[in-house]
Amino acid sequence: MREFQPEARSDDPVREICRHAAEHDFDLICLAERKRSRAGKALFGSVTQDVRLSEDRPVLVCGDGSADSSAA
Repeated sequence: MREFQPEARSDDPVREICRHAAEHDFDLICLAERKRSRAGKALFGSVTQDVRLSEDRPVLVCGDGSADSSAA
């Protein structure tokens, strides 16, 4: 099993996640997701959803299922 290191980048998050995964030839991308209302998704978008739609490699999505009250 390989170790992982979290990284912070300042560019577009979807592009950076996909680029980093390709650069390191990852087998899997694992992302956390928080539940948002439809209005919250429309206003703020979803990085997780965009990565899922952009990637050919598997994307594992995990989260606690709690709603983000600030997105309502």
